[in-house]
Amino acid sequence: MTTPPDPPVSKPETFGHEPFEYDGVPICTRCYTTSVRCSLDAFEVPRRSTVRLPVPWPCTSAVVLGLVPRPAV
Repeated sequence: MTTPPDPPVSKPETFGHEPFEYDGVPICTRCYTTSVRCSLDAFEVPRRSTVRLPVPWPCTSAVVLGLVPRPAV
């Protein structure tokens, strides 16, 4: 009886979680966080706006997917 050969080693699936350098800071190309900002306009009417902010690399998903080593605790 022979043993089957080892399967080829392939790159893990990233699901879009890859580092991208923006203004000298690595961020995740897929992840973002949402920030809600509230203010008053010139007539003191409350206004609400939503801003999407980047997530620094490595994101939590990249750690869980095994794309980067887990940080030491």
